[in-house]
Amino acid sequence: MSLFCRKVDPTSYRDRIPLRVIRAEAELSVLEKAYLGAVERGDYATVRQALEEAEIYFRIKHQLRGPLGRTALLIAIENENLEMIELLLSFNVRVGDALLHAVRKEVVGAVELLLNHKKPRGENQV
Repeated sequence: MSLFCRKVDPTSYRDRIPLRVIRAEAELSVLEKAYLGAVERGDYATVRQALEEAEIYFRIKHQLRGPLGRTALLIAIENENLEMIELLLSFNVRVGDALLHAVRKEVVGAVELLLNHKKPRGENQV
């Protein structure tokens, strides 16, 4: 574990920064950073355009993770942006553990949206 983390304070394990998270930020393209930033800001039009272009040009991966390891769906849940969650689900982003995240954050609207979301055919997800 010490190979992957830098220990800031010898008495606290909370202050460890996983290096893979730091590396992940450097691996994001400019478009991917802009996409996650738009989700964070709640910029519906920009996110919709990015998702539509991603379907055509495959320039953004639906499941990319930002520097903190969060997907766009997790960011929208943390910001309690139900409109953004609906948009992301309409483009069939993978739900993964987003339902658990919404329950933990007590975002009731997100829980309802995720429970009512119909998975794409052949998907083995929650």
